[in-house]
Amino acid sequence: MSVDVDEDNNPFGTPTSMLAPTANDTPTQASPDATADPAPSTSPPHDDGDDADDLLFNNPGDPRYSAMVSINPESRVGRLLKPGQPVKAEIIDASSSREGSTNSKSYVVYTIRLINSNLPGEKADTRRRYSDFVGLREILCKIFPLVIIPPIPPKNYVNLKQLVTPEIGKPESTTPQTQLTNGSGHTGTDKYSYINSTHLTQRRLVEHRQRLLQRFINNCLNIPQIRNLEFFHKFLDPNANWGDEVTLILSQLPKSVYCSNPENGLKIDPMYQHLPQPSSSSVKSLVKKGAHLLSSSQGEDSNNDRHSPEDGPPTASIMDTTGLDIINKRIMESFIGMAQEYADLGTAFNSMSLVALSDNDDTPKLNLMFDRFGQIFDRSYITINSVVADLDTRFSEPLGEVVQYTGIFQDIQKFQSRKIKQKSMVDTEIANKRAELEDLLQAEGQPSTHAVSATKTGFSFKKLQQIVTDIIDQNPEQTRKERIEYLKQKLGILEKCQGIMLEDLSYIADEINKGSELFKRQQLQQIYRILLDYNGFLLGWAKKNCDIWEDIREEIINL
Repeated sequence: MSVDVDEDNNPFGTPTSMLAPTANDTPTQASPDATADPAPSTSPPHDDGDDADDLLFNNPGDPRYSAMVSINPESRVGRLLKPGQPVKAEIIDASSSREGSTNSKSYVVYTIRLINSNLPGEKADTRRRYSDFVGLREILCKIFPLVIIPPIPPKNYVNLKQLVTPEIGKPESTTPQTQLTNGSGHTGTDKYSYINSTHLTQRRLVEHRQRLLQRFINNCLNIPQIRNLEFFHKFLDPNANWGDEVTLILSQLPKSVYCSNPENGLKIDPMYQHLPQPSSSSVKSLVKKGAHLLSSSQGEDSNNDRHSPEDGPPTASIMDTTGLDIINKRIMESFIGMAQEYADLGTAFNSMSLVALSDNDDTPKLNLMFDRFGQIFDRSYITINSVVADLDTRFSEPLGEVVQYTGIFQDIQKFQSRKIKQKSMVDTEIANKRAELEDLLQAEGQPSTHAVSATKTGFSFKKLQQIVTDIIDQNPEQTRKERIEYLKQKLGILEKCQGIMLEDLSYIADEINKGSELFKRQQLQQIYRILLDYNGFLLGWAKKNCDIWEDIREEIINL
């Protein structure tokens, strides 16, 4: 039974355990043949291509904390997630299923076990497929656009039979590039090297996804505003109909994250509906900002570090870790290629030893030399495969996660830039409406009710349009009165929107400034730990290789 694995992700976020893996993240083995838990339910599958696979509110006394959706403390999951309860999540199984499938395609279902660390008997199991994790994360991003929502392994749109080969060290030269979506929502082929490696088997990719989905749940449990969200509880509740919960929560959220409360999208304020959508013209400034961050991290000329006013207030720069991930991918491919070459060398020397034994009677020990060299390269092949396996799960995997977090934080900065652009659009519309109202009031012979910042001069297309409208209009006086009334009402709404946006931008700036320092510190700590591990792997590998050659050096010299 074949199972395809595909993966995918989205934007924004700010956690307490932002980059550091939790203590509960012990890798678990995928067990495709394991018996599924009988109690929990899984949402009906849908044809999405998925066939397998604190900073904020640190203080629960904060008045903003009460904005969360009410929680049912009587439910089993509600009791487990009560404040102060030491709870952890484990994904204990990843098994194939066709439950509810309308076709013959199977998919992987992950069994999530929620456990009270002090009382292991208190637990709850539920089963979710990968697309359920995707839906959860996308909605959390909409509810909390300023929280670094932990990443999940990205979606892979390529059939694994084409993507991977059955053994380490034997990549296919015709393997297609995969289009990936990282944690920030951007698509590319080099954004996440682990899942884009050509040597991984289907089983290892499922295990990779299992480990990262477990980390995702545990990191969410460490973010108070997510842990206390009833919608999150429903995800972990075996009795919840997840599809209905998703439909319900989406009906409560605005269609655009830019037209919702940045503190909590579930705090509905009708004024947000009147906000304009940020125009795409802000993309150029975002690109400039990205170039600025990259150049500053690389120590380029200070002339490149000028900050455009359109970008909004400058935020702390963060390291662009994508380059490390891409280079690591090339190094891993080199290790895998070298392993295969060593295997071929071992085979060649073993063959030569047999030839030397039969054809070289004058040098009977030559065959022993060839045989020993063959053994050396065979053993070296094994040590390279061992270091590749270590680097896969304990270097490439966490490094790929750091890359995702970097993209997520960059999306928070993009969110801030577009909110600034949105505020500018509101200000411009207010100025235009006030100017138009001033003209109409003067035509009516009434004193203006709004101060105009500057006297308008010259001729504009808008004036010409107004003259033509007045000529065609049968009752221009009545039309003018209605227009004046409309403009007054519209200005009242826009001025309220302006006040809301001023408060929101101040809040966003405060949260990002605090979050950027925490993120940068945790980013550095995580990379430091990853590099220490990397150093240890390579030292161990080099020592093993030295020992292999030392073992037979004297023997070969004495031949």
